[in-house]
Amino acid sequence: MSRSVPILAILTMAMTLLLGGCDSLRSSYSVCRDGTCRVVVSKPGETIEVKNHRLTVIKYHSDGLFIQVDGSPTVILPDQSTTRVGAITITVISIEDVGDVIFDVT
Repeated sequence: MSRSVPILAILTMAMTLLLGGCDSLRSSYSVCRDGTCRVVVSKPGETIEVKNHRLTVIKYHSDGLFIQVDGSPTVILPDQSTTRVGAITITVISIEDVGDVIFDVT
């Protein structure tokens, strides 16, 4: 019986790490190649540093991507659009109401 307590504790910790780790799998990221960065944001309110610019995704849905660049006023970018925002150009690739928003930064 004395061995079942440590095993139970280990299993509990493992489940906590697995369940807690699910959020980290859905975090935002960017991959840059040849001057273009593909950015994937998994939830509104996230801020990500891309090409030395601070991008904050305020929200996104079928109306578009609501984004701030380096603390600027919020800009609304429609799906499948390309827009110059300050020193960068953002091309919205995909907006999912429940899921990720994907855009390129050049």
